[in-house]
Amino acid sequence: MGGLRVLGLLAFAVCLCQVPVLTTTASAPKVALYSSEARNVLDLQWDNGHQNLDRQLRQLGLTLAAATDDRLTGLDAPSAYIIPAQNGRSFYSTTQNMLEVSSYVSAGGLVIILDATSGDGQATREFVASALGYTGNWKLCERTGTSERARRLSRRSRAPMLSEHAYSFLKDGDYDDNAWPLMLEDAHVLTTLNWCEHEDPRAVAIPLYTL
Repeated sequence: MGGLRVLGLLAFAVCLCQVPVLTTTASAPKVALYSSEARNVLDLQWDNGHQNLDRQLRQLGLTLAAATDDRLTGLDAPSAYIIPAQNGRSFYSTTQNMLEVSSYVSAGGLVIILDATSGDGQATREFVASALGYTGNWKLCERTGTSERARRLSRRSRAPMLSEHAYSFLKDGDYDDNAWPLMLEDAHVLTTLNWCEHEDPRAVAIPLYTL
């Protein structure tokens, strides 16, 4: 599929990119964080998740820009575009300019999107299919449960661990074996999904972290 890859993560975070993506520069990579309430994709008053994400990205030393429109391409394009949990009444793919997102991904941009609080994964499935121009339907891409029940039964914390498949992602770039953290920070509830599969023969999914 011409180097195009889709990656399914725990908690329905999905990364889209066309290899190669980020280039090594002296300055910190610029990251755009979707921050608009204008089209009801986000409700920034619902909780402090958006503010926490903003703070963590800045703590990582990234140059952060609040994205409130559809412009992603051009000379000032960000290295990565992050869409936080869609807790508004609308899905991103139904209200925003997906042609701009598709052009950004095709040009080598990295998109990280979290699912909506409703729709059982529909928001992510529609976004991925639209951004990558897939034809056909999803054959498999559903939530399988959460870590809450397993946590109650085992009475121990299980943080997401690095998948053996992660090293095949961006393997041709300037990344070494330490590029991916072996474990992600734990959360009270983690949503899991099965390995997504689409009818489009170009579609590729790689799970980066598993429980």
